[in-house]
Amino acid sequence: MVTSAARTYGLAEILEAVRLATSEVATNAVVHGGNGDVTIVLARWGDLFEVAVHDTAPEALPVFKAARDTDVSGRGMHLLEAVTDACGVTTSAATKAVWFHLKTTWPTDSPTT
Repeated sequence: MVTSAARTYGLAEILEAVRLATSEVATNAVVHGGNGDVTIVLARWGDLFEVAVHDTAPEALPVFKAARDTDVSGRGMHLLEAVTDACGVTTSAATKAVWFHLKTTWPTDSPTT
């Protein structure tokens, strides 16, 4: 859904980063995010494409781990930091949003929000 939206907006240069980062954040929300309710919100902020994945586990914050070569997990936040221009987490009493930004050049006919 997210890569389809990016493609519709003409953002071909960030499709792979969108796909990889969204997959990582959405998977973590499903696995660690509470009751399974996950919402993905897309936004445009100037030259940024934002993806925010919301879940119902504000206490389950993402962490940077020092994964060994043989570990099968623990690299997600490092990966997110490597393929995005910014990333972070916002919490409230009942929810959490893990978000990332990708800088892009929006075509002149792209939506403004």
